[in-house]
Amino acid sequence: MTNNLSNQIPKPRRSLWKPIGLTLLGSLCLGLSTCVGGFTVGKGPDGFGTFLLYSGLVFLGLFLLTVLFAVLYFLIWLVQKAGSR
Repeated sequence: MTNNLSNQIPKPRRSLWKPIGLTLLGSLCLGLSTCVGGFTVGKGPDGFGTFLLYSGLVFLGLFLLTVLFAVLYFLIWLVQKAGSR
């Protein structure tokens, strides 16, 4: 049993697309469901529906922030790919 470097399997390259996609999907689902829950419960001034609407807006903000991050990550990836040619 020799430890030969040519027999070692190279590690796969890591990508951020899977976590970005999961965050987009999760934040969109949470945002939409809490906003719909807020409209269903009601929009009274002291009601629980107002808090659901605000939390839905926070999740939608997280969705938009993740979209911005994904666009920036894609642009950086394009620049790196063009530079490696």
